[in-house]
Amino acid sequence: MATNSDGLCSVCAGIDLKEYFRREIHVQRIGTRHFSPDQDALRLGYLEDIEKRCESCSFCRLTIDALCKRWDPSTWATRQELLDRERAEGMKSECFLFSYVYADYRGSNTTFVDSLCEGGDLQRVYRIGIGLLASTDEGERRLDHAGDIQLSAISAAQYGMPRLCHGRVFNSERIDMGMARDWLSECETHHKQRCALPDMAIGGSASPAGPQDLLVVDVLLMNLCRMPHGSRYITLSYCWPKVNTFVTTKSNVTELHVPGALRDNDGRMIPAIQDAIQCVIELGERYLWVDALCIIQDDEQHKSSQIQQMGERDGDQAQRVGIAVIHEDAWVEANPVPMLIKLE
Repeated sequence: MATNSDGLCSVCAGIDLKEYFRREIHVQRIGTRHFSPDQDALRLGYLEDIEKRCESCSFCRLTIDALCKRWDPSTWATRQELLDRERAEGMKSECFLFSYVYADYRGSNTTFVDSLCEGGDLQRVYRIGIGLLASTDEGERRLDHAGDIQLSAISAAQYGMPRLCHGRVFNSERIDMGMARDWLSECETHHKQRCALPDMAIGGSASPAGPQDLLVVDVLLMNLCRMPHGSRYITLSYCWPKVNTFVTTKSNVTELHVPGALRDNDGRMIPAIQDAIQCVIELGERYLWVDALCIIQDDEQHKSSQIQQMGERDGDQAQRVGIAVIHEDAWVEANPVPMLIKLE
């Protein structure tokens, strides 16, 4: 995170950053979810020149850091790696600034970029976008939306902007589960039908009976059990690891129904499942569904019946909450990761 009270270079000192967070400036829209700077966008300079100014300019430093941490985390780079990569590809890139609407909302109805809100006074949240104009030795020029800078919620409040949808400083070592509980409560209290799947009423499910013969993890007793009728459960979305992992089989399914059995095998589970169990506990929920444990992997009949119900399980919106876990084998959607700035 950077603050604009730190030293700024002659280029950045003339930028009215507050204005960039109040309205769209020099943005060119490509469809509904893609943006780039227009021809009048503010030019920060060549990438290598911006990197040289990093030691004395906090905004140049933030700009480079935003470009280093873009797209898939597996491609994140240090400043030197970013420059080396550009030289290896025969590129010379110029950076441009623009701002665009990231989210809008009326009351508690929040939408992002291309959605519409209904009712109440419209509030808009803006981000600074960083555009890269890359030129090759062959003269090819390509303009990309290559990074984002987001205003902190604290600064937004100080300047009369809504805190909602602005950035916050967080502990990178641990998720704030209290906030996750608040989000869930907000969704259940205010979003109601808007978060239901098509043709499904809140309080209903994809079928009158719901999923049949559903095994779940009881995170309090740490065993497998049949899900009690009408109970709510959490599902885990994750990527199976490339190595063998602990699963439920015909030989251990009876044993895993004994209270404490999963705790005894905790060390054999992959971190994604261990973390999911802890998340469910901290969310104040009791039941978790994860395929590795809740489908008997070597029982083809059980596996087939459960797989056939997966669409129904995903449609049981009123009774199901999802947790997504990203780890080294997971695919990550290619979107810039916004860097955070605090204005003082």
